[in-house]
Amino acid sequence: MKKRRRISVRSLVESDPLAPDHFTWSVAANGYRWEQHPCSRWVTNASAGDRRVLAPPYAGEPVREYNPLTVPQLFRTFAAAGFGEDDALKFVNEFGLLGLKKWELDDRMDGSRSVPCELLGDWQSEVLAMRAAAGLWDALEYDNAKYLADSVMQFSDLEPSIARSCEVFAKPTGIPAVDDWILLCRCDDWIDFVRLPAGEADDRRAAARELLRSIVNERLKDHCALILHRRTEKSSPIKLAPRATPLSLLGAMWWQFARVIAGESSYRKCKACARYIEISAGAHGKPINREFCSDACRTRDNRRKVREAKALKAEGRTVPQIAKHFETSSETIRNWLTKKK
Repeated sequence: MKKRRRISVRSLVESDPLAPDHFTWSVAANGYRWEQHPCSRWVTNASAGDRRVLAPPYAGEPVREYNPLTVPQLFRTFAAAGFGEDDALKFVNEFGLLGLKKWELDDRMDGSRSVPCELLGDWQSEVLAMRAAAGLWDALEYDNAKYLADSVMQFSDLEPSIARSCEVFAKPTGIPAVDDWILLCRCDDWIDFVRLPAGEADDRRAAARELLRSIVNERLKDHCALILHRRTEKSSPIKLAPRATPLSLLGAMWWQFARVIAGESSYRKCKACARYIEISAGAHGKPINREFCSDACRTRDNRRKVREAKALKAEGRTVPQIAKHFETSSETIRNWLTKKK
């Protein structure tokens, strides 16, 4: 009888089975535009008021593709975006539409089909949600008690005007109880609420963690899916692997954020150019000791150190003193001082 081959857990998964390597998103090469279009059609439960939409590319227009997961901290770029039409247009021209699929627009080049488009109000709601979630995470990480007190409170502690608004928006799920926890998502004239039943948290910090988990889970459920992908490892006996995959740009940003709060990845700035580097075991991540985003930045930083070491030597510093300044060996400093550049 042929002995069954045992497969280790390590061989079952690649370096990061939950960060898809091949997810791509399209961006109109010629950019997007705002249009007031009479043929825009309501697809899902979206506001029927403003029909001014961000128009996607039409048939035949060129697009470029990229992987949003390779853009470090794209979720923070989105959270920091403004609420105006110009802000939305600047973001989508660089990264593409969010992929909400709430509205459709007749294609000018092909009247028999329609293409998805996006309302400014939907854009603003998603920016507000990401901003609230990222702010809540930062407050928990850095123990910002003031932010938590201003953002997470029980329903009985809300200002009367805000409490009335909360009751109106909360009607589908029932009016909050006095001891329910509420996350206030506020920016300028925009305000939204996330509710947590009182029994699910004993204090403000616990409520903040549960509210954060609730927000992220809701977005992951709506904008990501578990899909079987082909394996990229030729040596693997298993040809397919289940991978959590974004269904849209919005899903990619929430997935990127979810990996951060789950401890799957983190970010640090390149010592030379200050660009962010993803630190993770994933396909797009770097080792934990990585200090530079590229070999070019490593070379640039090394040349800077050589110039600075020579300047310190010209000021009369000794080799041991310079070595202490750079936290390196005297032998390394001697090598730097002998270089022509």
